[in-house]
Amino acid sequence: MAGYRVEFVDPEPPPVTRAAEPGRSRVTAVRASVVPVLWIAGAALCVLSSFQTIFTYHFTGASIRSRGGFDAWGHALDRQLNGEHGPRVALLLWVCAALFALLAATLLPGKVANRAVRWALRHAAAIGLAAVALLTGTLASVGLGIESSFSSYHALSDTLQDGGGVDLSIGGCLWLGLASLACAVAALVLRAWAQPGTADAQVAQW
Repeated sequence: MAGYRVEFVDPEPPPVTRAAEPGRSRVTAVRASVVPVLWIAGAALCVLSSFQTIFTYHFTGASIRSRGGFDAWGHALDRQLNGEHGPRVALLLWVCAALFALLAATLLPGKVANRAVRWALRHAAAIGLAAVALLTGTLASVGLGIESSFSSYHALSDTLQDGGGVDLSIGGCLWLGLASLACAVAALVLRAWAQPGTADAQVAQW
């Protein structure tokens, strides 16, 4: 009679589900609430900066006295300079504001489930980087334009040699734009540190 060999195999232990760490959960919740606020703040600051002046100047001399400047829409602040027009950087600022608002819409609760928002949610990182790069280039061009105007007015003052001078003040367009850029960069950094899989989970909810 053949013998039977009985082998007892210990069952595998059940998988241990690791509870979420309270500290990490709180950090994730804070990031989820702060990032859309930063995008909204960046969009609002972009819009506000588009209605500000780029620079103003006050040229004084024995033969010439002039005061003026340009706003973000390129309009001359001096009525005597009707023929002059500056760059319309406000258009680019509004494009950046629209991109920031779109990124905020993908993170707000109760967002509308439409194709544009779903697409933006899948490509949020690329859209954010493109918007930040566009805003950085716009502000760099504004800064270079201010530096160019400052050098031109000083060169004119030195050429006249009539004891005059020029005072140039940087308007709110550049400063508000830099504040918007700071908000956008902070939003990108916080999003990069977010818990992995968050964006995928949001996409799966649609």
